[in-house]
Amino acid sequence: MVVRRVLAVASAATLAALLLPAVSGLAEHPVSHARDATRYSGIAPVPDEIKPGPAAAKPAAPAKPPASAASPLDDPEYRFGQGKPRPRRGGPRETVDGKPLWNTDDPPNKRGPFAFLGNKVGDPIERLFPHPDSEKDKYGMLLCRETPGVPGFLDCADDSISELVDGRRVLRFRGVEASFLNYRYLDRKLVGFDLGFPASAFKRMAETVDRLYGPPDKEDKYDWRNLRGAGFDVRMLTWHTPHGAMVLRSHGAALDSGLLSLIEPKAEQRYADLRFRQLTPAENAPPAKPDAPYDPYDR
Repeated sequence: MVVRRVLAVASAATLAALLLPAVSGLAEHPVSHARDATRYSGIAPVPDEIKPGPAAAKPAAPAKPPASAASPLDDPEYRFGQGKPRPRRGGPRETVDGKPLWNTDDPPNKRGPFAFLGNKVGDPIERLFPHPDSEKDKYGMLLCRETPGVPGFLDCADDSISELVDGRRVLRFRGVEASFLNYRYLDRKLVGFDLGFPASAFKRMAETVDRLYGPPDKEDKYDWRNLRGAGFDVRMLTWHTPHGAMVLRSHGAALDSGLLSLIEPKAEQRYADLRFRQLTPAENAPPAKPDAPYDPYDR
C-alpha cells in the first residue's frame, strides 16, 4: 500500500511538471490575431523618450512655462493646429507599398496614400482577417460581428498590436497605450476604424498622430458638462484625409477614454440610412431596394 501511494505521488508530480510549462506558455502567449506587418514597410519615428541623449553637455536652456495638465494643447511647445507654417520634418517617414504615408506636411498634390497601420480604405477583409466567419479571440468570441438591422456591415476587433508588458497583454499604438482597436467593413471592404485609449494619454496620442500624418487641419475645444454641472474640456483634432475626416477626441469612447476614428463618408451615409429605416419604418411602404455594392472610389 505504501509503495502504491509513493508511485501515485511521483506520477502526479511528473504530470504536473510536464503540464506547467505548457500552461505558462499559454499565459505568456495567448491566442492573438496575427496580421501581415510587411505591408507597413516604413521605419517608425523614434519616440522622444527613447532617443539617445546629446553627445556633449549643452548649456541649460532658459526655463519655460510648464504646460497645463488640464489643457495639454495650450503647451507653447506643442504648436500644431494653430494655422502657423512650420518647416517640414526631417528623418525617416513611414511608407505604405513603398510610398511615403499621407502627410499634411507635404503639398496637397504630392501626398502619398492614406493608411492606418498599413490598412487602406477599400482593402478586402481577408487581408487582415483571413477567416472572418470563424476567427475568435482568446475568450472564444468572434472577432468580426454583424450589427443587427444593419446588413452588410461588420465590426472586427484587432488585437495584433498587443505587447507583453510585465506579464500582461497591453495594446499599444506606436508606443502609446490603447484600449481597443476596431475596424469597420461594408460589403467586406474596409471603410473605417476606431482606436480607443485612456484619456490621460491624449497628449501623447496627439503627438504620435501628428508625427505620422502631420499637423491637423482643424482644432476645436469645447466644454462638456452634465446636469449637475460637473464636466471637463474636450479637445478635437481633425485631419481631412482623402477618405473623410479622421478625428482625435480627448474624450469620446467614454468619460475616461479618448478616441481616434475615421469612417468613409459614403459608408457613413449608408449606415445612417439603414439605421433610419430600422428606427422609423414607413407605413405601407414597399420593401426597400437593395443598395448597390460598396465602392469607396466611386465618386
